[in-house]
Amino acid sequence: MNPHLPHYTYPHALHLPLSDLVPYYNGIIFSYGASLSNPLGVPGSSGAPDALTNVIPALALVSWYNGHPAYADLKVDLSTVSHVDVVGQGNVALDVARMLLQDPARLAKSDIPQSIIDALSASAVKEVRAVGRRGPGQVAFTTKELREMVTLGVKYAGVDAQLMAEATARAKGDRMRTRMLALMDKPVVSDSDKEFMLDFVRSPKKFIGDNSGKVSAVEWGINTLEYTGAKASDAKAVATGETETRQTDLVVESVGYRSEPLQALPFDLRRGRVLNANGRVTDAEGNVLRGAYASGWAARGPVGVIASTMQDAYGLVETLLADYEAGTEVDAPVAEFLPPIPEPGRPEAIERGLKEGKVVDMKAWSRIDAAEQERGKKKGRDEREKFATVEQMLEVL
Repeated sequence: MNPHLPHYTYPHALHLPLSDLVPYYNGIIFSYGASLSNPLGVPGSSGAPDALTNVIPALALVSWYNGHPAYADLKVDLSTVSHVDVVGQGNVALDVARMLLQDPARLAKSDIPQSIIDALSASAVKEVRAVGRRGPGQVAFTTKELREMVTLGVKYAGVDAQLMAEATARAKGDRMRTRMLALMDKPVVSDSDKEFMLDFVRSPKKFIGDNSGKVSAVEWGINTLEYTGAKASDAKAVATGETETRQTDLVVESVGYRSEPLQALPFDLRRGRVLNANGRVTDAEGNVLRGAYASGWAARGPVGVIASTMQDAYGLVETLLADYEAGTEVDAPVAEFLPPIPEPGRPEAIERGLKEGKVVDMKAWSRIDAAEQERGKKKGRDEREKFATVEQMLEVL
């Protein structure tokens, strides 16, 4: 557990065991996303015993600047940060780079809490480098996310010519990948004093701290690419044994996410997702658990964007309705999980939580929603202004 990061357990919330829900429902959808960061497993990283300050998981930083109450207390001081290394080259990595390099004035009418806008306004960040262990042909971000980054108005030098030539050759026949590479290869000349960089075939070996325990440099292992097939996706990063050390002020770890297992819910620990077949939760033997469903990242793992998660949801609803009509006639053995006929009412803990204010019903949520809208309206925003903490939300009720 990183002593430098907040560990928020929502003391205001009702912690309800799954066993308390089961008797009252004949259908439950598990769609709780991926709330844990994949560990880097190198000295000085956020999950290491010797975790350094200013080494932050992207999950924490993104939650902080989006006003998630679990990270309202995250200590982020950008006023002394000039250079940032983002480990990873997915959409989240580019979102982090964009937020750190853009003019905070662009956020003035957004729903981001004012305290976050103030912190970003005090930023001294001039360079953000997104580093990947493989090459330009294997990046995980989308063309849309890259376009938003390179049209931000900051400098961008493009990509090493040799790496780009190899990637382009491997991407022939893949229109989407070829289009992405063409955009990636185009430098951006700007009068801005800020710069975005993409760096490749590098893996962090260790994060080096100064005398105060704050990260000051990264030792990078230099890789080479080995291909097991003809396609760009067939590339494997292989360590050469060579290293280089570069100075930095902040490291953001963006190497993926995983879901948390829930009590009594079958879970694939290796893949970090709920065990399921096409959205129907199964046990380890493949038996479908009656009435239990999973959707989104909890079901598929942390792959895809909002649009793919929406398609998951639409498909799952069709599956659920079909099962209801057919009595769960599926091509697999069915195990009991939820009762065919649930008990009337709601769990006693929920009824008690409503009286104690630990459970927010739709009527109460509407008051919080209206209060956020009013906050934004008073400040001339196009959107609401989010409450940053649970305490602020509950004060409205």
